[in-house]
Amino acid sequence: MMKQLQEIDYTPLANMNTGWRSVSLANKNIVGMALLVIIALLFFVQYDLTFIYIGAFAASFIIGRMAQKAMKERNAIWWKFAEANGWYVIKDVREQLFVPPGIGDIGSDRTLSDVVHAAFEGHECDIFLYNFTTGAGKTRQT
Repeated sequence: MMKQLQEIDYTPLANMNTGWRSVSLANKNIVGMALLVIIALLFFVQYDLTFIYIGAFAASFIIGRMAQKAMKERNAIWWKFAEANGWYVIKDVREQLFVPPGIGDIGSDRTLSDVVHAAFEGHECDIFLYNFTTGAGKTRQT
C-alpha cells in the first residue's frame, strides 16, 4: 500500500540542518587549524621548505577526509529518509539517467547524490541532489 502525502516522515530531512551545521563548522575549524600550522612552521623553521611541503600535504589530506565525511553524511540522510518511509535508494547512479536533458550538459563538476525512489498517492518519483558549477574565476557559482 502506498503512503498518502500527509503520512510521509520528513524527520530525517528536518534533522539534516543540524548535521550540516556541525560538518560545516568542523570543516572551517580544520582549515583554520591547518593554516595556523603552516604559518607556525614557516615562522619557526626559518622557511625550510621541507616542513612547508609536509604541512601542505597534511592539510590537504585532512581537508579531503573531511569532505569525504560530509559526502557520507549527506548520503546517510537520504538513506534514513527513504528507510523512514519504506522507499528504496539507488546507489552509484549515472547522472544521465536522472537529470533532465536541459540541464544535464550545463556547467562542470557535476555531482549527483544517491537517488531515493519514492511512491505515494499513486505516483512514483526520484528524489536527489544535483550540483553543478558554472562560470570561472570570480563568477564561479554552484
